[in-house]
Amino acid sequence: MGTCQQGNGASPNTGDKVGVPRTSDEHGEPTPKITQRQLKCSMGYSTAPAIAHFRQFHPEITDADARCLHADPDESKPLYFWQLYSVLGEARIIKIVHNLYTQIAEDDEEVWLRQVFERISDWDHHIATQAAFWLDATGRGRCYHGGEYRLEFHHQHNAREIMTQVGAARWMHHMRHALDKSDLGSDPRVRATIDEFLRVRMEKYAAQHSFETGDRVYKTWHADEWVRTSSWRVSGPEPKFCPVTGQVGECKISNQSTSSGTSNASSSEERLSTP
Repeated sequence: MGTCQQGNGASPNTGDKVGVPRTSDEHGEPTPKITQRQLKCSMGYSTAPAIAHFRQFHPEITDADARCLHADPDESKPLYFWQLYSVLGEARIIKIVHNLYTQIAEDDEEVWLRQVFERISDWDHHIATQAAFWLDATGRGRCYHGGEYRLEFHHQHNAREIMTQVGAARWMHHMRHALDKSDLGSDPRVRATIDEFLRVRMEKYAAQHSFETGDRVYKTWHADEWVRTSSWRVSGPEPKFCPVTGQVGECKISNQSTSSGTSNASSSEERLSTP
């Protein structure tokens, strides 16, 4: 991963130059000085498109913040995913990815996810390419050649089987555990920043591949929420549906009833619920 190219800043105005910390904010107020020991950061192939998509969910982000690849040392200020390399460095980011694929490779409960990755390539390749994307997107520089086009091609042609709600849910399950065991440094903002980066990226993939997200993807994995069909070992289980309402989730029917044996309409919302 040490062969990543650094981007060349073309603008002579270092206050606006990509990857260079600003000396003043958009109102002209001075910003804290950056220590000399900070890592050199630059835009990668994926950084700008990823930032543009992220700002659709967070329009409050200023142009100046979107250009700054160094984290504000004031921990009360926001930290953005494109500044993560400046905080974590290369080794920590690669270790996060390594922990993720170790989790997936050792998954004996939902073997379908592991098998899809094994059909695509070996684990060293997955770690190398995913780490390249993460470093590229988080401010390390040009590490992931092809950028968003390459990623979309991979999802559409190689990993299409798991670009589904259940694939996203199980992948996120492993990523949460990988982050739990990873060294995220001392900055308290890092975990929330990564979580939000993952959420916004997953929303992008959901829109591209027509699946829903919500609590099934972002909350704790519950195996009993999914139905094992004849093809589940290939493409994963399918979500349960309430037989009464048709909504996703298991229908829970209360034992309460009226003396005539019919349900009390006033408590119908209490008797039927879907997660």
